[in-house]
Amino acid sequence: MTSFEPGQPHLTNGEPAEVALGFVHSGNEMGDVAFLRFLEGELGIDLPWEETEAELPAAAFT
Repeated sequence: MTSFEPGQPHLTNGEPAEVALGFVHSGNEMGDVAFLRFLEGELGIDLPWEETEAELPAAAFT
């Protein structure tokens, strides 16, 4: 299990989420945007844009 706060690596516990899920950032998008698109495509997680601008609750991926 891993926990993380995007943009705050000192709050990461365990393997970084990107590594655990096999995400590799390539392209011109900001890292957070690219990671959300990855989650959407790979895991079927859909976050409305409005919710990405607010604080999000924690989530666990196993």
